Amino acid sequence: MLITSNYKGYHYLLLAYELTRKNHELLNAITTRLYPEIAKHFNTTTQAVERSIRTIITLCQSEGLFMGCKYPPTSAQFIGMLWALGPSRFLLVSDDYAS
Repeated sequence: MLITSNYKGYHYLLLAYELTRKNHELLNAITTRLYPEIAKHFNTTTQAVERSIRTIITLCQSEGLFMGCKYPPTSAQFIGMLWALGPSRFLLVSDDYAS
């Protein structure tokens, strides 16, 4: 199962992917720099961004994408996985993001 664009977290994660590709140091400042940038872009709160991303992680876990893991990844770990593996591993994306 791939997560589709009907979830807010989908859009937040794609922006997180773009921002961390441009500045990978944001992976070390998820709550202090990355979430505020995403929240500002979408005119929402950092808490809403984090909650929506956690929803996506929960959906991925319920579909068995983290088999063998005792716990689901943290938001920072999941964004790091997107950065390392490419978003098309988890999200239904256009060819622009498939790398």
